[in-house]
Amino acid sequence: MPASGKILDESHLGLGGLKNSSGRSQLDQFNIERDNAKGDPLNLASRIEKLTKTKPDQADYLNALRWLGNAGSHDGIVEFDDLLSCFDMLEHAMIELFEGREEKRRAEAKRIFAAKGKPAR
Repeated sequence: MPASGKILDESHLGLGGLKNSSGRSQLDQFNIERDNAKGDPLNLASRIEKLTKTKPDQADYLNALRWLGNAGSHDGIVEFDDLLSCFDMLEHAMIELFEGREEKRRAEAKRIFAAKGKPAR
């Protein structure tokens, strides 16, 4: 199948599970509430919205995965390239959420800049 083709077999059905398990588990790790003030469960979109306050880029990635999961589960057809992009975004979101690589890179750049590139003595 060419990379630009649509996934037409039953593999799209797994997207809903991937969306739900990966998104929910990441949100749980960051203590994003599962229930509202009345005790009613929050849907995935509402929980991701809460993540935008602290991790807006990662929230965007999880929302993209959420929409692709919805399309795969309900419409049954997704673009193969979109699927690959979502896996890449999911990987990036997980790395950033759990390892904070971007924050570490920024700190290292500031340290080098402050030292004007000279080694610490």
